[in-house]
Amino acid sequence: MFGYIRPFIPELRVAEYEYYRAVYCGVCRQMGRICGAASRLSLSYDQTFFALVRAAVTGEIPVTEKHHCAANPLKKCRMAAGSPSVDLAAAVGAVLAAYKFGDDAEDERGFRRAAARIASRGAAPWIRRAEKKYPGLCDGIVERLRDYYASERENLGDDVSVDRAADAFGKVLEFIMSYGLEGEPAAVTGAFGRHIGRWIYCVDAVDDMDDDKKRGRNNVFLSAYGNCTLGNEEKKTLSCLLASETAAAEDILELADPAQGTALDIVHNILLEGMAHTADAVLSGTYRKPHRHDYGYGTENPETYQRKEDTTDGIQ
Repeated sequence: MFGYIRPFIPELRVAEYEYYRAVYCGVCRQMGRICGAASRLSLSYDQTFFALVRAAVTGEIPVTEKHHCAANPLKKCRMAAGSPSVDLAAAVGAVLAAYKFGDDAEDERGFRRAAARIASRGAAPWIRRAEKKYPGLCDGIVERLRDYYASERENLGDDVSVDRAADAFGKVLEFIMSYGLEGEPAAVTGAFGRHIGRWIYCVDAVDDMDDDKKRGRNNVFLSAYGNCTLGNEEKKTLSCLLASETAAAEDILELADPAQGTALDIVHNILLEGMAHTADAVLSGTYRKPHRHDYGYGTENPETYQRKEDTTDGIQ
């Protein structure tokens, strides 16, 4: 996962903040139990979002319990336990990280390639353990990732299309979000995941433009615009595109019935505030990846943090 999907803390109530932390820590704990302790190193805030969406749509209410923290064994943290949504989010995060290592082993060069190959071999058991608990999950992800990589290879030259590339990745999230569900919950989470996948693809591609230019890697925006610097009009266009994806996801989420209160409230916060802030920061070049213990807020003083509406040179 990528770590771009995080809540906006000034708009969270204390109970919501504690609930978010409990789900985050619960995902971490379950990664160790399902895929092995080393898989916890790939923990991402996106997994917390995944668990919250599934819980909101299915009406699940994860129970929270106090357990020792793996990072600080002397400390006990409240963690979501006995939750199918949290368990699946843990497995999905480990599997996607393992496949990312494999992809890097093919794309990178020199030391980065060697490190990715070592990581890929070390992560292979994560996939086996996840597939044992969730039959068909890994095969379904691989199939859609294969289509996504094929679309990236074909999406070059004069025929480049941001929409086509984003939609290919959106189908990966569509499958993951709806895995194991049937009927209305599957339809809602699948459509929701597709829009979120499109959003993630665009944000990640913009964020990686400089690095991809230096390393000669394929990037849809480099192909579309021919340089690694976006102009103000291009930023405005992308800002509207990203806002339309989160708005569509928000509308789809309203179709969920039942919907669990606290989880749903946090998801709304992430969609309407957190993701908007991340998009603004990425487009303006001020985004930084958060520390693992920031719980997704990316600021030393979250109480005084304010979203700046003009971070993208006048984009509102």
